[in-house]
Amino acid sequence: MKREPLVSGFRFVLCVIGAMLLAGCKHSALVTTQPISRVHHVSPAAEPQWYTCYVKNRVRTGLWSGTSHRRFHAKARAFNRCHRFSGKPATCYFSYCRRW
Repeated sequence: MKREPLVSGFRFVLCVIGAMLLAGCKHSALVTTQPISRVHHVSPAAEPQWYTCYVKNRVRTGLWSGTSHRRFHAKARAFNRCHRFSGKPATCYFSYCRRW
């Protein structure tokens, strides 16, 4: 007596395709469980900005840039660099630090 296979070749192919589709649906459901409203976007304010701190010279009147062409995450870092490189006759003021 000849035994018939449980699933014929055509049915086997259909079952494999169905299982692959089902596995793909489950995987995509796991990946996209987070609602769109909760996705965090990087705001431009969170990105590093260009800060320039101006140095006021005590000997001569006038202001000039102390830290241009440097990108800083915070105004305080730009101020610290300005203060470090300003020298004794010149003074760097925190209020003179501006974001481009």
